Amino acid sequence: MTRTIGDMSGIVQPGDTINVVMVRPDGTPTGVSHTTTVDHLGRYTGRQDVERGRAKVATINRPPRRRR
Repeated sequence: MTRTIGDMSGIVQPGDTINVVMVRPDGTPTGVSHTTTVDHLGRYTGRQDVERGRAKVATINRPPRRRR
């Protein structure tokens, strides 16, 4: 059985802590991943790999937003 993961890169926001997982060409995870935080401009470590299809954003941990 193969295991594929979804890509949530389209919904990341500044301040999110995300888990970036490296994937093979067939979409299965390689077992290599790292956690990073999205900066105020929407950049994060591994973004180029995600854009090239070599990695996917597997999880997003979003801090609670302040109420005004």
